[in-house]
Amino acid sequence: MLEFYKILNQVTQEKLTEWAKEIVNELKQNHIDAGQVASGKTLAAFGYKIKATDGSIVLYIEGAEHIEFDDRGRGPSNSGKMLKSDVIYNWMKAKGVFQSESESKKRSIAFLIARKHRDEGSWQHRKGTTFKGKSKPVSSAFTDAKINILNSRLGNAVLPLLKSEILEQFKTVA
Repeated sequence: MLEFYKILNQVTQEKLTEWAKEIVNELKQNHIDAGQVASGKTLAAFGYKIKATDGSIVLYIEGAEHIEFDDRGRGPSNSGKMLKSDVIYNWMKAKGVFQSESESKKRSIAFLIARKHRDEGSWQHRKGTTFKGKSKPVSSAFTDAKINILNSRLGNAVLPLLKSEILEQFKTVA
């Protein structure tokens, strides 16, 4: 029986890994298609982790700390707090925006963008899409259809094992 659980665990982890790799690749591609790649740090942060303990296996899909804003943008600040203009400045540098402008002008533009985000929210929040017209680049990777694919793969892999083990158990009892 212990060997059965080891095999069941292994097969389940294989199917979760296969599915997780597909989802991570889709998240990365959605991020690229949405024009949300600047430095590449957010793109590199996409990944997955599988943790198995006695009796449970948990799949974690990981992303950058700010990934929630990739779907809906940043709303206006209720507290009056402003996104650090250095973040926007670094994004502008990574994207190659305003290359011919002086450093002080770039910093001023970054400050104005940060203030606009504070007061009205980001472009994506206001318009509902990214600059390239994509909406929900993160959550679109987690549709019911994608979850059903995982369920189907797990079922197709695990059910034959369960049937076989049940038959073996009946043979030992009879």
